[in-house]
Amino acid sequence: MCTVTVIPTARGHRLCCNRDESRARPASTDALVRRAGERTAVMPIDPTSGGTWIGVNDAGLVACLLNANPGVVRASPERWMGRRSRGVIVPRLLTCGTIEEALDSALGLDAADFPPFRLLMICEGRFAVLASDGSVCEAEQPRGLGAPLMLASSGLGDDLVEPHRRGLFDRMLRMHPPEAAQEEFHRHCWPDRPHLSVVMSRPDARTVSRTDVDVTPGSVELRHERWRDETGAVESSAACLRIHSAVAPA
Repeated sequence: MCTVTVIPTARGHRLCCNRDESRARPASTDALVRRAGERTAVMPIDPTSGGTWIGVNDAGLVACLLNANPGVVRASPERWMGRRSRGVIVPRLLTCGTIEEALDSALGLDAADFPPFRLLMICEGRFAVLASDGSVCEAEQPRGLGAPLMLASSGLGDDLVEPHRRGLFDRMLRMHPPEAAQEEFHRHCWPDRPHLSVVMSRPDARTVSRTDVDVTPGSVELRHERWRDETGAVESSAACLRIHSAVAPA
């Protein structure tokens, strides 16, 4: 369960991801530097799966995964029991050096191995989204990152929360410059609708962390904040990598 936005910046692009999780799930690690095949990557680790939902490598490739929650998932959750953790997908992609390689790797996954998900990949000012319904993976061809993006998921149903968060993001973009709108959006909570909010809260789940990835020519930086509780207490970490291929501004 996540809310993800991407905006073009003056020198590249910035991705922000709020992660929503069960209150019973252990907290993620700090931002860690790890080997990913022949590449170096930065990612927080989910201790339950040993994988991650977000990361970036030294080719400037960003990968971010959201659980998908269509009606069939909510109606028959037992259908997905025994499948592999989606946390292994992003580390696999971070071994790649281009968005084409990452897309090919993602399309090589057996959708039947995992519960449904959506996967956002960005590199060199282009992005692609791959969606799996638990049976088949379908992907867009990479295209230029010319305008802000927003994706959202929720265990209550993606179709329930995404229109509310999308409408809020669009209104903020009309009112503020993109970077200010993105920042305000990822800190926003409706007091009367916390279950629908970007910073969400309900009895069984809450927003537990925020991860920002800045990609500029020559370098990438991943910053990870763990929100220990709803009082605003934060534990933060960050790591930077030098890019080993040219990254064009978006």
